[in-house]
Amino acid sequence: MTVSVVLDVLDSTKEINKSLKFIWRLSPLFNVGNGLNSLAIFTVRATFARDGYVPGLSVFDTNVLGWEVAFLAVESFVFPLIAIGIDYLSFPKIKAAVMKDPQVADEPYEVDQDVQTEETRIASGAADKDAVVMKGLRKVYKGGKVGIVNMSLALPKGECFGYLGINGAGKTSTMKILTGDVLPSKGSATLGGFDILSQQLDVRRLIGYCPQFDALIDLLTVREHLELFASIKGVPSKFIDATVKDKMEQLNLNDFENKLAGTLSGGNKRKLSVAIAMIGSPPIIFLDEPSTGMDPVSRRFMWDVIADISTRSKESTILLTTHSMEECEALCTRVGIMVGGRLRCLGSIQHLKNRFGDGLMMHVKLAAVTSDAVAAMISSQMQGETSITKATLDSVCARLGKGLRASHISSDHPTGYVLADLLERQQSLSVKDFCTWWLSEDRFDAFSSYLTSAFAVQQGSAQLLERQNDQSRFKLLSPNLMLSSVFALVEGCKRELHVEEYTVAQTTLEQIFNNFACQQTQERGVARGVIKDEPTNDHYVAAPV
Repeated sequence: MTVSVVLDVLDSTKEINKSLKFIWRLSPLFNVGNGLNSLAIFTVRATFARDGYVPGLSVFDTNVLGWEVAFLAVESFVFPLIAIGIDYLSFPKIKAAVMKDPQVADEPYEVDQDVQTEETRIASGAADKDAVVMKGLRKVYKGGKVGIVNMSLALPKGECFGYLGINGAGKTSTMKILTGDVLPSKGSATLGGFDILSQQLDVRRLIGYCPQFDALIDLLTVREHLELFASIKGVPSKFIDATVKDKMEQLNLNDFENKLAGTLSGGNKRKLSVAIAMIGSPPIIFLDEPSTGMDPVSRRFMWDVIADISTRSKESTILLTTHSMEECEALCTRVGIMVGGRLRCLGSIQHLKNRFGDGLMMHVKLAAVTSDAVAAMISSQMQGETSITKATLDSVCARLGKGLRASHISSDHPTGYVLADLLERQQSLSVKDFCTWWLSEDRFDAFSSYLTSAFAVQQGSAQLLERQNDQSRFKLLSPNLMLSSVFALVEGCKRELHVEEYTVAQTTLEQIFNNFACQQTQERGVARGVIKDEPTNDHYVAAPV
C-alpha cells in the first residue's frame, strides 16, 4: 500500500504503478486500503472542484473504486475455495501419497519378550476392538533421524497408559501421528476403530489432546477458551455454559474464570489445556506431560481428576507421557518405556519391577569426618606439611600407603573433583582439606569392602551404582536375599564403619526407567559419580543420569 502511494506521487512511475496495482489487488487488504484512499481523494476533489475531478463520475468507476470492488467480489468466492482446497490436500491420506519420507535401514536389535507378545496379539486381531491400536508404526524425519521404530501397541478402553522416555525418545512423535499432526512413514493406527489416515474426520471427533506446549491464545480469558473449544467440538449452544462451568469446577479454575490466558501461571495454563482436552468427555485423551510446572497440591488434584475419568469410571482411554515416575505410579495401569524410538519394555509397574528390578537397592550416608580425627591425622602422618601441590601429591599419597588414590583427585571423581578444582585454581591444597577428604575415602573404602566381602560369602554381590560426596547407592544381589539379613548385616557394623543412615528397598520404577534411558544414544549426558555397566539381555544395570 505504501509503495503504491509513493509510486503514484512520482510522475516517472505512475504508469508502472497502474500495472503493478493489478498484482497488489490480489491482496484483499490492499483493495480495502487503496479503495478508502481513492474514495477520500475523490471526495476532496468533488467537494473543492480540484484538478482531476470529472463531473458525474461514479465512485464505482474503474478510476475510483471499480477495480477494488471487483477484485474483492471475486476474491470473496475464490479465496475460500483455495483454503478448502489446501485443507483437502493436507488431508493425511492425500498428504501421505504425495510426501514420502526417506528410507533408512535399522540396525539389528533385540525385541523384548513382552513387546513381542503385544505385537503378536495385535497381529492376530485380538486387539482390534481396543480403543487405540498401533500396528508397525514408523516415522523417519527428513534428515534421516528415525523417530519411531516399528512400534505395535494397543490400549484397551478405560486404560491409563504411561508412556515414558527421555527427550527425543519418540513419545511426542507418537502423539503427533495419532492426532494427525504428523504422518507416519510406515504402518497404521486406529482410534476407536477409525483409521488415522483415511478417516481423520471421524478420529478428530473422538480425541482430546493436551500438547506438550500450551496452545493457548494470550488475549482470551479462561472462560472464552472453554467456550471457544466447546463450540469447535460441537457442544450444542444451550449446553456450552454448563460444560464450561463443569470443566472450571473439575480443574479448579473458577478463581481464574475472567483472567487472560497470557497472565496465568505455568501450572494454571497446564490445567486449562487439560480442561480443553476433556471437553465433551472424549473416549480417547492424549496428555503430553500435563503436570509440568504445577505445584504439588495442584498436581495431586489433577491426578485425582485423571484417575476419576480413566481407572475409576472407565470413561476414557488415556495415553499419558510424563517425566514423573510418581505420577506414573499413581495413575497408570500399564507402562511402556521408549528408548531411541523403540518400545523397550511393556507391562504393569509391578511386572516391570519383578522383571527388571532384580535385587535390592541400598542408599547409604556415611557420617562426616570430625575435626578431631582430621587433627589427629595431621599431627601423626603429615610430618609438618602445611600444603600439598601437584608436584608433591603423588609422593604424599604413596607415603600414606595408597599411591593410586592420587588419581582420584580429578574432575570426574564423585568426591575428588572438589580438591581437583581447588588445586587447579590455587595451585595447592591445605593439609586440612586433604586430610578430611582422605579420611572420607578411607571410610567409604572400608564400608564398600565390608559389603562386598559379606555378600561374596553368600554367593551374591554388592555393586556400586552411584556415589555423590558422602552418599552412595549399591545394588545387592544374592540367591536368598532377605530384607532382615541386609538390616542385620548393616546394623552389626553401623558404628565402627560410621554409617549415619541407610535405606534398603525394592528397585523403584525411576531406577528401572533410568537404566533403560541411559542406553539412548541421542541427548544423553554424563553425570559425575555414576558407575555404568553394559546391559545384558534382560537386566539393565546402568546408573541414573
